Amino acid sequence: MLNECEKKGQISINTDFSGVYERYNLVNSGTCNLTESYNGKWSFDNSSLTLTYSEAGTVKTLKRTLQSFDDFELRISDNSKDLDDTPGNDNAILVFVKQ
Repeated sequence: MLNECEKKGQISINTDFSGVYERYNLVNSGTCNLTESYNGKWSFDNSSLTLTYSEAGTVKTLKRTLQSFDDFELRISDNSKDLDDTPGNDNAILVFVKQ
């Protein structure tokens, strides 16, 4: 179950495919921290959602596997959150609801 801090995360995709990806995590002190924030251009195909963005002058990509999407909800796979101190083995489904 997500806490209130994690619920602040967002994926925004504008009609021109510009947008943002943001994730928040609750740290030990009880503070809600923005842990990832990328602005750029989105593209998608039947299996993935890709954000191309610039960081310190270097073009990078953030790619996530699509689980499902419709007019109300987007579900993507994400294994970037480390729950057991072994990077890459924790797989989550992130659910974003259209507002």
